[in-house]
Amino acid sequence: MPTLQIIGLGHRSGRGKDTLYKILHRHGHCDHNANVLRYSFADQVKNMAGVVFSKWGLKDAAYYDDNYLEKDVVLPGLGLSPRQIWNRFGTNVCRDIYANTWTERLEHEIMEVRANIDSRARDVVAVVTDVRFPEEVSMMRRLNSTLIEVTASAPIVKGVSADEKLAAYRGWDLSIHNDMTEGFEAVVIKTLGPILNWSLAKEV
Repeated sequence: MPTLQIIGLGHRSGRGKDTLYKILHRHGHCDHNANVLRYSFADQVKNMAGVVFSKWGLKDAAYYDDNYLEKDVVLPGLGLSPRQIWNRFGTNVCRDIYANTWTERLEHEIMEVRANIDSRARDVVAVVTDVRFPEEVSMMRRLNSTLIEVTASAPIVKGVSADEKLAAYRGWDLSIHNDMTEGFEAVVIKTLGPILNWSLAKEV
């Protein structure tokens, strides 16, 4: 019978959370007959903001997945980078209207996968790549997920208030350090392989 496992990655920008997801996706598909799915609180924000601010050159989430460095390029007409716009739009606009806007939307998506897991041909690993707020931690705990802090030696991205919301949080199940080298892949598989029951994980 297929299983569903849920992983949440936090919390600061530019630490390699999406890179970690891509590593799991590749190994799950190639080596372990697992379907590793990416979920993101921020993608909802990015897509909505992309519609509102398209006139000034802001694109949707998929565009910046392929053009990562442009997240921090200031859009002349707004005087803000895409990353800063997403932060203000998601935090200062939507959360002010209803604090649980993003958590409830994403929780519903994952619960639908859980409800229909028996119909799937492969195990599913749901990876939420941007756990950054206390209420997101609470939601992930309700789903019995494994919470992982991804750290790195890279400079902290400035002007992103969401990066500090979990600065004092010490409840992570695991911490994985991204040394920004090819060795990060081996660290990820060695650390998470046993949790995902990937006991025969190949050396990378």
